[in-house]
Amino acid sequence: MAEKFKCSFCRREYDDPVSRAQCEIKCDQAKKKEAESERKERLIKEQRARKHEINDMAEKLRGLYEAYYRDYSSEMWIEVPDLFSDFGLLKSLFM
Repeated sequence: MAEKFKCSFCRREYDDPVSRAQCEIKCDQAKKKEAESERKERLIKEQRARKHEINDMAEKLRGLYEAYYRDYSSEMWIEVPDLFSDFGLLKSLFM
């Protein structure tokens, strides 16, 4: 009986090692492609969740600001650190 060679991914049997190696390459590429697809899908879900969280916080802040204005009949300045400039980010980390 001739020796059979199995793909380590899908367990298909082949008569020669070259065919098995080609199958393993294809299976490995398919596995990597699937993993990348899952990673991208996970990142999209995380992005949506974070965006929703930011929108909820912004809505809450807007409500608090409107209540402040309604209660005290004056506007207030909201001090937000400039986290988008290099100096602002460094300053917020070390001060």
